[in-house]
Amino acid sequence: TNTFQCVLATDGRCTYAILLYADGEIQWTTGDADGGANGLGGNPAQVGFNKGDGVEFDTIPNSGTDFIINVASNSNVGVDGLYIYKISDADIATVHVCIDQNTGAVSQVNDEYQPDCSTRCTCDNPGPQLNCQTVPCPIDGPTCRINGDPHYYTFDGNAHHYQGRCEYTLVQYCNSNGFSIRARNQGHNDRVSCISEVTVSVPGDNLNIVLPRRPNQVIINGQAQSNQAGTLYNSNGLEVRRVGIKVFVFLNRFGVRLSWNGQYGVEVTVATSTMNQICGLCGTYNGNRNDDFQRPDGNIANSVTEFGDSWLVPGTCPAVGKRDAQGVPGCSEDPAVIQAGQERCSVLSGGIFAACNQVLDPTQFIEDCQFDYCCCSDTEREACYCDNIEAYAAACAAAGVSISNWRNSLGACTIQCQTGMVYRQCGSLCPATC
Repeated sequence: TNTFQCVLATDGRCTYAILLYADGEIQWTTGDADGGANGLGGNPAQVGFNKGDGVEFDTIPNSGTDFIINVASNSNVGVDGLYIYKISDADIATVHVCIDQNTGAVSQVNDEYQPDCSTRCTCDNPGPQLNCQTVPCPIDGPTCRINGDPHYYTFDGNAHHYQGRCEYTLVQYCNSNGFSIRARNQGHNDRVSCISEVTVSVPGDNLNIVLPRRPNQVIINGQAQSNQAGTLYNSNGLEVRRVGIKVFVFLNRFGVRLSWNGQYGVEVTVATSTMNQICGLCGTYNGNRNDDFQRPDGNIANSVTEFGDSWLVPGTCPAVGKRDAQGVPGCSEDPAVIQAGQERCSVLSGGIFAACNQVLDPTQFIEDCQFDYCCCSDTEREACYCDNIEAYAAACAAAGVSISNWRNSLGACTIQCQTGMVYRQCGSLCPATC
């Protein structure tokens, strides 16, 4: 018995005949009248499609030969057993299309087809054949920011302050181990913590990137990299680049970009194509602020402490020092320190930041700045202060308001560049070289 399917379909403009021969369903090629024995030999059948007028028809290759028994192993559209003909024109025409066997998507010859943000395919002749390559995802989505002692601003716009002193997952795919971004926190003093190291892992590429705070190094698979500006790693859609005072990690295949300022500041920006796919201390990125505190098991934590603890990287914390900064009293009881923090952090309201205040409320940033100013030790206080100002300036830039030369305007937080280099607030991630 031979079993196959024939479907007539239209897209509203053209009509198509679609023939499907499944593997193992074609068992004979020749009837008894044509000299066949047990369905084989003799004069094998012609296979194809005709208009019934005795003029217009198309036959499948190997028709009329013994090899037509293998019709399910061939195709005119690149998918075994599938044949498509356009029959609405005067002539029957073989349809030259490509079909993605993973998604079922159909594309015409010379068309581009993008099944996901990191894959671009073209339907090429001869064949036709679908040829695909890995391309960078457009990283056009929101940013999660972590700074200070530490303060987390999630992708969906929540703020929380988790003071754990171990290693925690900031961002990862919820349902696969494609990549992970983790941060190790250390105690800043007996009350608060800060980021001491950031790790980016891509298990499928055996890639492990460690970014320690002191010294501001880049360690790739155990090897310390150059402190000079430039590209430190570039392979298979993954790149590590040092630009000015920052280190950037581009996970282009996943639509993720990380920047690390070497002090306390981490920014993770994601592609909109990652929506509903990521989780961690940076939240869920699904447009719903109410479920940002989702634990790895999918349940919603009842507190910041429970949320933070749930993202602990196993084996990184023998004695967990879990602290929730929300509700913790000011660290310093010295009135002069408290007043200085209030005065210095108030620069985020008005002045050089006035234009940004119109689009980005500085209240939370001011509170974080004052908290850190009081809680940081005397030797770290200036760095804590600058990190908070930088965090607001970066958020302003992301909101479309660039605060140029704010470091010089404040007379603080200045940057010492390498010989031959000049600091600018904004610049290209791909500086010209010679």
